[in-house]
Amino acid sequence: MLRQTKADDGTVAKAWETSLSRNEQAVLSRFDGGADNDPLIRRSDDVPLEKVVSWRQNKLIFEAARLGDVVADFNRYNTMEIILADEDLADLSISGVFDSRDPEAFSHTLEAFAPVEALIFGRSRILIKNIHDNI
Repeated sequence: MLRQTKADDGTVAKAWETSLSRNEQAVLSRFDGGADNDPLIRRSDDVPLEKVVSWRQNKLIFEAARLGDVVADFNRYNTMEIILADEDLADLSISGVFDSRDPEAFSHTLEAFAPVEALIFGRSRILIKNIHDNI
């Protein structure tokens, strides 16, 4: 059963409930639901099993994901924050399997395959910038 009752600002938001059957999952996204933004329900065999259980192995798996979404996932799992210096970088397409506990390794891989530079500030932040920017 899924239930949403409050928005981020604490106000009451649209509430919904749904029960999942075996081999189903709820995908929560403001873009996936119907006209009323209900959760999209789909069979779990539509999603590769390795992606469903990857978090147990400390893996993040992406296929043509937006860099902005990838960064958000890394930031959810780590105290070392990844910051994008330019909003345009958020739309870069990223595919790969990464260790969720190692944002530095991710940033070095990103440097090898995208026109970006990663500036690491101790153990607290990684700034990803376009190599053509002068920051």
